Amino acid sequence: MSTTQDATALMTSHAALPGAEQVLDSARLSALLGQEVALDRVRIKPGASVLVSFRALASAGATGPSTGCGRALADVGWALLVASPDKRDGVLRRAERTGAVVTEHRGDTPFLLSGGVDSDPRLGKQVHGVLRRLTGEPTPRVLSYNPSRHLVLDLPGTGEVLRVAARPLDDLLLISEQWQRLGIPTTPQRLWKGRPTVLVGEFWGCGDLATLAEDPQATAAAAGLGAAIARLHGADLSGLEPSAPELPAARIGGRVPCTTEVLDDLLPQRAEQVRELAMRLDQLLPTDRDGDRCLIHGDLSPDQVLLGAGTEIRVVDLDRSGPGPRGADLGSWIASCLSAGTDHLTGPFLRAYAEHLDLPEPAQLAAWTARALLAAALDPMRRHHPDWPLQVQQRLDQARRGLDAATDEALPALARVMAAHPGATVVSHRPGKRAVLRTRDRDGQVLYVKVANKGRTRRALGAIERATAFDGPFRTPQVVAAEDESLTFAALSGTPLHEGLPTADGTWQRAWRVTMDAWAQAVRTSRTAPPEGPLHGTAEEIAVLEKWHERASHVDPEGAEHRDRAVALARELLTHLPALDRPALIHRDLHDKQILWDPDQDPDQDQDHGPERGPGLLDVDTACLGDPALDAGNLRAHATWRERQGQWTGGQAAQVRAEIDRVCLGAGALGIDPAALAAYETATLARLTCLYALRPRWRAAATDLARILRTASSTPLRRSSAS
Repeated sequence: MSTTQDATALMTSHAALPGAEQVLDSARLSALLGQEVALDRVRIKPGASVLVSFRALASAGATGPSTGCGRALADVGWALLVASPDKRDGVLRRAERTGAVVTEHRGDTPFLLSGGVDSDPRLGKQVHGVLRRLTGEPTPRVLSYNPSRHLVLDLPGTGEVLRVAARPLDDLLLISEQWQRLGIPTTPQRLWKGRPTVLVGEFWGCGDLATLAEDPQATAAAAGLGAAIARLHGADLSGLEPSAPELPAARIGGRVPCTTEVLDDLLPQRAEQVRELAMRLDQLLPTDRDGDRCLIHGDLSPDQVLLGAGTEIRVVDLDRSGPGPRGADLGSWIASCLSAGTDHLTGPFLRAYAEHLDLPEPAQLAAWTARALLAAALDPMRRHHPDWPLQVQQRLDQARRGLDAATDEALPALARVMAAHPGATVVSHRPGKRAVLRTRDRDGQVLYVKVANKGRTRRALGAIERATAFDGPFRTPQVVAAEDESLTFAALSGTPLHEGLPTADGTWQRAWRVTMDAWAQAVRTSRTAPPEGPLHGTAEEIAVLEKWHERASHVDPEGAEHRDRAVALARELLTHLPALDRPALIHRDLHDKQILWDPDQDPDQDQDHGPERGPGLLDVDTACLGDPALDAGNLRAHATWRERQGQWTGGQAAQVRAEIDRVCLGAGALGIDPAALAAYETATLARLTCLYALRPRWRAAATDLARILRTASSTPLRRSSAS
C-alpha cells in the first residue's frame, strides 16, 4: 500500500462513515464528479460528516497552488458526506432558495452531496449575494476557500479583495481598526456594500513570506515583522475611549490544545507521547490569571505576512486577533517556521522583537512553541497532504525535542545557549549529555552549536585536533567559536547521503565511491603516522552497546527478549576478535547522516582541485584511534537499517555495501579482517535495535531487526540480504 493510500485509509477509519473514501480519495472523488480534482481541505466529524473542498485540475490556470490571481470560480467546489437527514435537507433547501446547483450523488444515509462555492452549506447565501451584486463585472477569482468558514475573492481590475464569512465580521473589523490606530502594518478593511459578513480590502504585495521565504528581502522583512509585533504587544490598550467597544478576546483555543482525542484515534502509537506533551504544557504554560496579556495576532505565521516592494510588509488574516498571551504569537511564529522549513526567518524575527521587548525565558518560549505545534499538528491532514501522518509525527517530535532541550536541568548550559541564540532549531538532543542547535549569524550564515559539559567539550576539541587525516580527503567543519560548554561550527555545503540521490544516472554510486575512497585514504594516512590519543577497542565498543541496551530496557521491556539475544551475539563476536595490531584514525560514529555530498565539490570535476574539495564529513569530534572495521561496519549496518526503514531501496543499500566491501576487502584494499567487519556490523545493528526502541515510530521495526539478529550467525549477517 502506498503512503497516500495509507493516509487515506487512516482518515477513512477515523471518519467512521460508510463511503468516506469516496470523498477522501482524490481519484474516487474525481470519478464521482466526472473531472480530475485535487483536495485542498478536509474536515471530519467522526460518525457525523466529512466535508472537503476541491479544485479542478483540467482547466487552464487551475493546476498547483493558487497564485496572485487565484483560481477560476467554477474550478472550486465542495463535497459533503453527512449522516443527518436534517442537515442534508438544510443544504438542499438553502441552495434551492438561491437557485444554486447541488448534486446529490446518493440519496441513502449517509448522504453524499457536492456543489460550487455559491452553494456552500453555510456560505452559499452570502456568496450568492456577492455574485449577484457583481453581475456585469469581471468574474472574481478564488484566492482562498475554507468550506463553511470563509471565501477570499480577488476582484479583477479593481485592486480589491473580498472576504466572505459564515458569521458577521464586526469583531474582525473592530480589531483591524485597532491595528491601524496603533500603526501596525496591515491592510485596512471595511464592510462591503453594508454586508456584515463581507469585508473588502486592498489587494497588496507580491505574495506571502511562506511562498517568498527564499527572497533576498525575506529575512529583513521578518525582522521588520518582529519589531512590528513587539509594538503590538507593547501597546497600552487602557487608553481606549470609554465608549469604544471592548476588544474581543484572541481566538486561540484552550490553554492546552484539545487535539489529544483525535490524535489518539488517528495515530494510536503516538497517544502516550501526546498525553505526556499535554501534561507538560499544563504545568509550564501560565494561567489566565498570571499570563502576560496584550493585543496579539493569534495565528502568526509566514503565510499571514505579505511582502511588498523591498522589505515592506502587511500582516493579514486578523480573524483570531485580540487580547491574549504574547507567548502565543511568538510560539506560533517559531512553530510555523519549523513546520514549513523556513526557520531561517525565526532568528531575525526574535532578535528584532527583543530590541523592543524582552523575550520569555527559553523554557517558556519552548512551551509556547510546543503548544503551537500541538495545536497545528493536524493541519497537514486538514490540508490533505499525501504524507500527512509523517508530517504530524514530525511536529510532535519537534515539540518534544524543543521542550526537552529547554528544560534540561542536567545540562544547564543548553538553556543559556538557547537564550543567546533565539530561534535556534534543536537538531538533536540527548538529555543531560549534549545537544546540537542550528542557527544563523546576523549575516545569514548557517552555524551549528554543540552544547555539552566542560569535560566533553575539551575532549571534543582534542578529537578535532587528532582528526587531521580526515582533512583533505574530506571537507570538515571549521570551528568558529569555542566556549567552555559549547563549540560553534560553520556549516558545510551538501546534502546528507541519508536523503538519497538519483540512481539512474549513477550519482548515488558515484557519491558513495568517492566517499569510500576518501575514507580509505584517511585510514592509510593515519596508519602511517597515527595521532596520539585514546584507543577505542572491543571492550569500549561493548561498553557503548551495554549503555544503549540498558536504556532501551527501561523504555521498551516488551522487546527485551529479542534485544538481549542480539546484544549477546554482538558481544560474543567482539570478544573473540584478536588484538588490533595496526590502529588507524576512526570517526567512531560514521553513518549516512554524517556524510554530505555536493556535486560542485566532486574532486574529479576539476583536475586542479585543492583540499577544499571532496565529500563533507560531520562530527569529527568523536575521532579516536581504533579498528577501521568499526567505521565500515557502522556504515554497512546503517545501509541495512535504511532499507528496512523504507528510506532506501534494496538496490541503493546493495550499492553502498558493495562500495564498502570494495575498499575493505577487495584486491589492493585496506586488508580489514572480515571477522572484525562482521562483528562491528553486528554490534551496530544490535545498538540500532536499542536506539530505535526509544523512538515509538520505529519500535516495531527495531524489534523485527532484533528478531533476525538473534538467530543469525556472523556469516549470513556479513553477506546475505538480511544484512
